[in-house]
Amino acid sequence: LLKLKDGKVYAYGTPWAGKERLQTNARVPLSELCFIERAERNSAYEITADEAVTKLMRQVYVPQDAGAAAEVLGLVDGLIKSCRSFVIKCNTDPQAARVAREAIFGGKNEA
Repeated sequence: LLKLKDGKVYAYGTPWAGKERLQTNARVPLSELCFIERAERNSAYEITADEAVTKLMRQVYVPQDAGAAAEVLGLVDGLIKSCRSFVIKCNTDPQAARVAREAIFGGKNEA
């Protein structure tokens, strides 16, 4: 779950653990958004805010109610303003995780 507070976006754990019983009751600041796409070759790269808005709006439910829609759009605006955005194209190779990590946190961006 995400919440916009004081111009920052925070991700919160949920009480639903699923069959693995893996959950954390915690709040952490969100600093990157990643849009994952299937590809034959692993790559990861940063995208512009305009590109991120287009991708994010395809993933967001905007309610019919004007007040609720304004809140959703405010959260989207906060996400775009406070987070760097990336496209991660990957296959099932474990190297995909390394490529994504290096692109986001420094290093090369293709394998």
